[in-house]
Amino acid sequence: MKHSGSQRVEVSLKRTVNEILLTVRDFGIGFDPEDAVRGRGLGLISMKERLNLVGGELSIDAHPQTGTTILSRVALKAV
Repeated sequence: MKHSGSQRVEVSLKRTVNEILLTVRDFGIGFDPEDAVRGRGLGLISMKERLNLVGGELSIDAHPQTGTTILSRVALKAV
């Protein structure tokens, strides 16, 4: 709500046989991810680094005025 201006957010956490998927979607003002990474904030960089530590990946689908969807994916290791 702070950054997007959206009053609505969808969060989904799923486990498949091979991975865990976390999706967060808002319906706010959106943004340009490339501009955000070049900016002063550490939010997106920090999320990517944390996922890298566990072999995960982060994808961002965001465009000005259309909202944002962030997908984090972490593979499950065989025990």
